[in-house]
Amino acid sequence: YTGSAITLSPTVDFNGSTVTETTDYTVSFTNNTNAGTASLTITGTGNFTGTKTVSFTISKADLSTTSITAIPDQTYTGSSITISPTVTFNGSTVTETTDYTVSFTNNTNAGTASLTITGTGNFTGTKTVSFTIVKATPTITFSDVTKTYGESDFDLTATSSSTGAFTYTIADANVATVTGSTTTIVGAGSTSVTVIQAADANY
Repeated sequence: YTGSAITLSPTVDFNGSTVTETTDYTVSFTNNTNAGTASLTITGTGNFTGTKTVSFTISKADLSTTSITAIPDQTYTGSSITISPTVTFNGSTVTETTDYTVSFTNNTNAGTASLTITGTGNFTGTKTVSFTIVKATPTITFSDVTKTYGESDFDLTATSSSTGAFTYTIADANVATVTGSTTTIVGAGSTSVTVIQAADANY
């Protein structure tokens, strides 16, 4: 299978001698594009009359000869990432489902994932390419805190889509200090608190 109609010039013998296409016969074909059984018919011209038909087989093409357009990096979403690849064969784009099916491995978490196409219809075999799932930027929620001088120590609490550990820093140690997440009020005033989250497997 090539994606185009397949034609060939047969070798035809008569009484031990080879006869000539066009002078002695013409050639026509049926079912000669897709994989399967095709037919070649010779029809007599000149000194010959009548027809003769023979069959030949068009084999499925191997997907290893196709090209898959490079897959750009994908960002972690928390769900399986699926992609419809662009696959070309002999300069033409082939069609998912009709010509191949798609499967994936390791396509949820950040890291290297694989996409495999498996031949259907006119194609056989498989071809696998890899793509990268990159870590996502986490969504961190951290609200303003209002306290009264003299209150007891309290814990800073941020939440995030990531599981990475939090680190807190306070800009003005005359207002408050922090150890881990435990915060001690030192004096009246306002200050900024910065929270930094360490990376985890996917963020």
